[in-house]
Amino acid sequence: MPPGISSTPNAAAAPRRRRAISSRRRCPSSRTCPARSARGRWRKIRRRRRRCRGAESPAPNRNRQPQMQIRAGCPTGRIGYELHAGTARRAARGPGHGGARGEPGQRAGALSQPRRTQPGDRPGRGGGGRDGHAPADAFPAGVRQGHVSDMGMNILDRALRQIAPRTALRRVQARAALDVLMRYEAATPGGRASSWRPAATDADSEAGAARQRLAFVARDMVRNTAFATRVQTVIANNVVGDGIIPKVTGRSKAARESLLRAVEAHCDTTAIDADGRQNLYGLQRLAMNTVVEAGEVLIRYRPRDLGDGLPLPFQLQILEPDYLDGSRDGALANGNTVLGGIEFDPIGRRVAYHLFTEHPGANLRRLRFESRRIPADLVLHIYRQDRPGQMRGVSWFAPVALRLQDFADGQDAHLVRQKIAACFAAFRVAPDAEFEAADATDPASLGKIIPGRIQNLQPGEDIRFGTPPQVGGVDEFYRWVMRAVSADVGITYEALTNDFSNVNFSSARMGRMEMDRNVSSWQWLMMVPQMMQPVGRWIVDAWRLTSGARAAAVGLEWVPPPRVIVDPTREILAMADEVRAGFASRSEMIRRLGYDPERVLEEIIAERKADRTAGLVFDSDAGAQVPLRAYPADGTEQSAKEQG
Repeated sequence: MPPGISSTPNAAAAPRRRRAISSRRRCPSSRTCPARSARGRWRKIRRRRRRCRGAESPAPNRNRQPQMQIRAGCPTGRIGYELHAGTARRAARGPGHGGARGEPGQRAGALSQPRRTQPGDRPGRGGGGRDGHAPADAFPAGVRQGHVSDMGMNILDRALRQIAPRTALRRVQARAALDVLMRYEAATPGGRASSWRPAATDADSEAGAARQRLAFVARDMVRNTAFATRVQTVIANNVVGDGIIPKVTGRSKAARESLLRAVEAHCDTTAIDADGRQNLYGLQRLAMNTVVEAGEVLIRYRPRDLGDGLPLPFQLQILEPDYLDGSRDGALANGNTVLGGIEFDPIGRRVAYHLFTEHPGANLRRLRFESRRIPADLVLHIYRQDRPGQMRGVSWFAPVALRLQDFADGQDAHLVRQKIAACFAAFRVAPDAEFEAADATDPASLGKIIPGRIQNLQPGEDIRFGTPPQVGGVDEFYRWVMRAVSADVGITYEALTNDFSNVNFSSARMGRMEMDRNVSSWQWLMMVPQMMQPVGRWIVDAWRLTSGARAAAVGLEWVPPPRVIVDPTREILAMADEVRAGFASRSEMIRRLGYDPERVLEEIIAERKADRTAGLVFDSDAGAQVPLRAYPADGTEQSAKEQG
């Protein structure tokens, strides 16, 4: 029996036992002496008992396992539980001690139960409960009076409870917390969730070195996988199309016309391209292709001299993300921080990009791997931001790369199987004894079979034809894979595969509407704010520099490409009804189609003026004074005189 706990059935012998312990001679050894450490522990236990003024409990039986008991009846509301081994475990504070949880004994209640006050205990110290028992509200929630049960403890926990109670307690608490976590099936660490790789990282640390490899894999897929090329083409055609065109705005008509002429001279030609190959709309498509493929693209502003003969003194250069110097990483002396080649100031703003002078993968003899610091106001970084704080983009092929590659391999295997099945393969079964023939290797002359041939076989010979195995459900499997790929990248199955065999007008329109929402978000949340609006500011600044116009004269807005109409005969009538009912304006409908309302209005005015000058009248001109000529239902033309 551990010393310090009385073995007498009443409380009178306890003081004599404590005096006997305290009268022992101190151990002359070091502080690590087990006896001295045990005496200090027992003194703490006795002081805690005196503070709580709890009743003495009878000594436990040596032959039964140590159990956890709660010392109830503290007049201040404190409820503690301790082991018979003599180590005080915890104290759960009640409302009198200002507990943060608001319930007394909340943590202790999950592991132990209180002990009834024994008849030998002195009355009045049991906490004021009836018949010497602790009050009902003094016990934690879920804990009842009686002996402790081994709830939540397995064989190992019960064994550890005897030799290492603290470890056993931590195991039970951890298991209880894990049980709460397991109430969500998705949080299960094993079974079906074994293929997940959850990580508590930010967006850029999550990609890390895999970002560059994903870009390399995507480029290889675009080069060699047909449907990967199709994904890139469909997205670029719908986001950019023929181009996101500029719209000149301003109060001064002369200033608008001057800026429009400069835009047409500089942006509609290859003068804006530093490589001299694309106009502004070709650069938009090239940037969008790079974003889909590598996840991000860089556009560098190249200032030019006024004497270079350009309509506006600047050009644009499209750069792949490989130009970023990823080796530049860490804190700088000026307080800025460089992460992956991008320099940030102390408040997190981008201040510069560290770019290589040449592409790191270029096959040049005099290639020098050196980077230069380019101010951030001269570089555009375009990417789709999927997470807060994401500083760089990831290839759009990341979730579908393996599926597309497996699909391409399956197509090749199926094609080879079909080629083998198309071959006319025959196997000659020769008798035991071969007859002599002209060709010893091919006695029956079956080395080559031609159409319409009648072959005489030697006695005992037989011909058997090979039947290659058949694979069923290939078409449906291919459709399922392509549907998954199209859903992952945000386009329709029909746009990806050009398979319109199972669609009608309603289903095609519904799929197209969902895809249009994705395209609109890519246009207005990525391309326009990250690329076109900064380019528009560069255009206006360069025009002001060359023309000397006032600062607040004009500006540029951007109009996406026209939206494709699935069924014009139905959708145009529906749009006209919206305008007639007052639900939308003509300008709004023109913008939905992807055109500039002001330019359309100017063209209509010019056309009507020319038509009336020439004496032409069309059905679209409702204000015409000349009566319109009618066309009968049979298609024959009648004159106005015949109608009268």
